[in-house]
Amino acid sequence: MADRRGDLGALWLALVFSVGWGTVLFGLGLMAFGMLLATEQPMGGPLPTWLVVATTGVQLPAMVALVPVAQLLVGWLWYGPRQRAARPQGWTGVFGAWPAPHAFWALGIALGLLVGWLPGLLAESLRELVGSEGSLDFIAKALTEGPAVWRVLFALEICVGAPLAEELVFRGFFWDTTRRSAGPLGALIVTSVLFAAYHLDPVQSPATLVTGLALGWLRWTSGSVWPGVLLHAANNALGVGLVVLAVEAESDVALAVVGGLGAACLLGLLGLLRRRHPDGLASDAAWPPDATA
Repeated sequence: MADRRGDLGALWLALVFSVGWGTVLFGLGLMAFGMLLATEQPMGGPLPTWLVVATTGVQLPAMVALVPVAQLLVGWLWYGPRQRAARPQGWTGVFGAWPAPHAFWALGIALGLLVGWLPGLLAESLRELVGSEGSLDFIAKALTEGPAVWRVLFALEICVGAPLAEELVFRGFFWDTTRRSAGPLGALIVTSVLFAAYHLDPVQSPATLVTGLALGWLRWTSGSVWPGVLLHAANNALGVGLVVLAVEAESDVALAVVGGLGAACLLGLLGLLRRRHPDGLASDAAWPPDATA
């Protein structure tokens, strides 16, 4: 009965967060519309970079802030005001912010540089199939047009803010919530699909599913959200760099950069692991925390 009650509590937790997130998106849409009217910007065209930076700057911290709000609300309504069953491990457990062996941090960077080419090729194929650039073209314009200060701020949001906020929510909060009832494999599948759907784009979402599976695998094997943050940041930084340098995603140069950097980092990491962990990562007996959950 207790497990059943915990599973239902987890579902209510996800529902409350989803409703809150929909409300935030609706509010951001109204805010953007009002700003466009106030500044007499043309409707129907690309958003100015300053407005993209402003809405993203609100969206990312709001997404993370919704987690404790949902936790406290459901914990009070579902478990009672004197119980803490909704967050038994504290916020570290809720967000999956456990410490991880340094090898996984390096692995996250290497995978971030190595796996980016597959989503890029998939996005290019989908772009040709649907006949639309989707949000990728919108992001590229925001990174290459407008005042430099706004372009730099947007690049920082993509390379630092988005990986941190999205991993804390998807591979942290949603992973912890899903794993309670579906196990780590179920959490891997569910969070990857949710992560892809979150991007709300017919071109980017299917391509992002591949990245989401890599992020979920790293979350599962490392037991922590932090290596995935590095994977996400490295992958986004590489994409931003290619856009700023005007390198097409399907070109040989892009594939050479991604494959070369990723392979070099991965080979170096394997050499380091062989020296520091001759018996493999399994010698870390307490790892990962999810293994006993």
